[in-house]
Amino acid sequence: MSNPTNRLRMAAKIVEFEGRRDSQGRLKVYFLPAGDGGGNFEVAGINDRYHPTEAAALRGLVEAGNFAEAEAAAQRYIASYTDAGDRWTPFDAVESYLRDCIFNRGAGGAAKIYQGALGVGVDGDVGPITIAAGERVEPAACLRQLRAARERYEREVARRDESSPFWRGLVNRWNNALAFAETFQDLGGNAGPSPAGERDAGEAGNPASEREPRPGEQELTGTEEALARRESGEEEGAATVDMNIRVLPAQLPSRSRSVRPTLVVLHATAGASAMSSINHLRGAGLSYHYIIARDGRDSTWTRETDNSTPIIFHCVADDREGFHTGSTIPAPSGEGRINKCSIGISLANLQSGGERYTPGQITALNQLLAHLKRTHPSLRHLTNHALVQPWNRADPLNINAGELAAAHGYTLFQPTAQQIREHRPP
Repeated sequence: MSNPTNRLRMAAKIVEFEGRRDSQGRLKVYFLPAGDGGGNFEVAGINDRYHPTEAAALRGLVEAGNFAEAEAAAQRYIASYTDAGDRWTPFDAVESYLRDCIFNRGAGGAAKIYQGALGVGVDGDVGPITIAAGERVEPAACLRQLRAARERYEREVARRDESSPFWRGLVNRWNNALAFAETFQDLGGNAGPSPAGERDAGEAGNPASEREPRPGEQELTGTEEALARRESGEEEGAATVDMNIRVLPAQLPSRSRSVRPTLVVLHATAGASAMSSINHLRGAGLSYHYIIARDGRDSTWTRETDNSTPIIFHCVADDREGFHTGSTIPAPSGEGRINKCSIGISLANLQSGGERYTPGQITALNQLLAHLKRTHPSLRHLTNHALVQPWNRADPLNINAGELAAAHGYTLFQPTAQQIREHRPP
């Protein structure tokens, strides 16, 4: 059972995933395309078809300019709407992922996903058997099973078309939700199984019986379709994103942070392969958020690349602080040290000056920068390791950060000569 802080943190992440925002990062009313299935409009993914009262209230707050109140109200409602996830598991990490499933597929659909992950009877009604099975599985293993079960559900129950560009958007969302859920495993929030008396009395019936969905448990196909359209880049003229992102099951070292990311820092690994760099970073207690391999096999040297779509290893969740630059130069938006508010992206490259980046790497870097700009409206600045730590770093060689910043709507961050003098180690 999560504490109130973690409960709202989980809800806030769903708002972050779902919410359309204006140029200042504030929630806005998004009017859905005709035939979307989710109604006429939504705010933070809360649409007027399935949540008419709440959607109307949020729209009123936004249109009145009460953005902070709208943000808080959306978080509260999503937390309340997904509270079944809190009752189904004693583990915060699993609860986080279940809440995301509930918001997109309703409690009935999410229950089937959970039951499929646990290998118990699938009837959409979480009762004592499902709860007991969930308590016997380690959270890390349960998350992996949930991620796989969520994909199976979309293939076999929802009959999703995997050739559709929407499919890529859904995969990105499932992976991002998994990476976020994994951040709870080291926060000490898992209190263990709750006493039986704290279970919802309505769940004490026969777990093997089929039942009609309770009110509010519709499968939110409209919301899911809109999500897929956003994540795949198939609306508002956005370019289609076809990235081969692989979330590391065991994330690299990181810690929690209380601010949204505002800065992207580009790096290069100076390593023989992305995975060899990952192993080195893990042993050294360092981390990038993303590492772009040379190809889809993560081959050791450039001459061995097969021109396949590079793997983008997602090594640290975006909302966690990675340890990728030792510079003490303050971040451009005033949040303190650069690591505190930045996302680090590294390209696998020897950095000898003679190895070119593969065409696939450059394409993947551009796609990732565009994707991050869409999913994190707070990101405003871009820089590279050489600019913020020029006294002992030159990476990434032959990457023009200024051109990339201009191409993707970031502002190039280049510390002043005085900042460099003040922060250069003695």
